[in-house]
Amino acid sequence: MGKSTKGKGTTKAKGAKKKSVRALPPALRKNAEAMAANARRALEKRAKQALVDAKAAYAESLRGLWEFGVALTVLAEEGVAKAAGWDDGFEALCAEVFALDAQSAQRLVRAVSHVTEEQFAELGVHTINARLDLAVATPAEDTAEILAGKTVVLWDGGPSFDVGAASVRAVVEATKKVRAQLLPKASATRRGRTTTPAERTAAEKAAKALRKRGFAAAVVKVFATKAGAPSRFVVDGLSQAELESLVGR
Repeated sequence: MGKSTKGKGTTKAKGAKKKSVRALPPALRKNAEAMAANARRALEKRAKQALVDAKAAYAESLRGLWEFGVALTVLAEEGVAKAAGWDDGFEALCAEVFALDAQSAQRLVRAVSHVTEEQFAELGVHTINARLDLAVATPAEDTAEILAGKTVVLWDGGPSFDVGAASVRAVVEATKKVRAQLLPKASATRRGRTTTPAERTAAEKAAKALRKRGFAAAVVKVFATKAGAPSRFVVDGLSQAELESLVGR
C-alpha cells in the first residue's frame, strides 16, 4: 500500500513562504509620489478656498441679518406694521411675510438695539441674546459690562464670571444658576431681601407690554432693596426718542 502524501502536502502549503511584492522601479515610484503630492496640494487649495468663501458668505449673512434686524426694529414701532398693511400688528407681519415667530423676531430686534453693527458681526445674534438674558437675570445694573464681555459678579457674594471667555452654552448655564440662586426657598432662612415671584412676574409683564407697544428692545429689571422697602424697577433698551414717546413728550 502506498503512503499518503496528504499530510506532507498540507505541511508544505502551510510552511510555504509568501512571495515578496516587487518594488516599483525608481522612475515609477518618483512619478507616483509626485502625483500624490499634486493631489494633496490640489485638495489643500480647494479646502482653503472653500474656507475663504464660507467666511465671506458668513460675514455677508451677518450683514444681511443686521440690516434685517434694523428694519424689523422700525416695523416693531407702534403703528408701523399697521401702516404697512398688517392690522394685526408686528407679530402677524413677521409670521406671514418672514415665517418668523414672535420670540425670534423680538430677540433679533433686541440684539440689534443693544449693540453696534461691528459688535453684532463679531458676536452674532445668539451670543448677544445669551448675554442679554444673563444681564436681565443678574441683580446688578451690568448690561453694558456683560455685553462687552467683562468679568462680572453673578449675585451679591456670588462667584465671578468671565463673560468674554465663556461659550454661549456657559453663559446660558450661568443665567440658570443666577435664576436658581435668586428664587426664594421656602425651606431656607435667607439673609437680607430678594425680589418676589410677583415682582419678577410684574417686570416680565411690563417688558412684554412695552414690546407690544413698539418698544421692541425694552428690558425691565427688578432690584431688591432693604427689607421692608419695595423693590426698584429699571427699564432698559430704549432710545431717547422712545423714552420721550413713552413719557408723552
